[in-house]
Amino acid sequence: MQKLHIAAKLLLEKGQKVLDIGSGWGGLGRFLAELEEISLDGVTLSREQHRYSCTYECTAKQQNVSIFSLKTIES
Repeated sequence: MQKLHIAAKLLLEKGQKVLDIGSGWGGLGRFLAELEEISLDGVTLSREQHRYSCTYECTAKQQNVSIFSLKTIES
């Protein structure tokens, strides 16, 4: 329910690009990408969350979930 509330506030339109900084496990970003057909780039600091997100990305049917990046504070 909260994800729908967030999506409504963002006023996303098909084809827009979203940068999800602190994407965590990627749940919200994937939800938005499926709901609104946006292009998603997610960034996380956690290796475990990055690995999980990339596993989903590789098996995703939609092409718009493009990148889940692992970044450190220095990068």
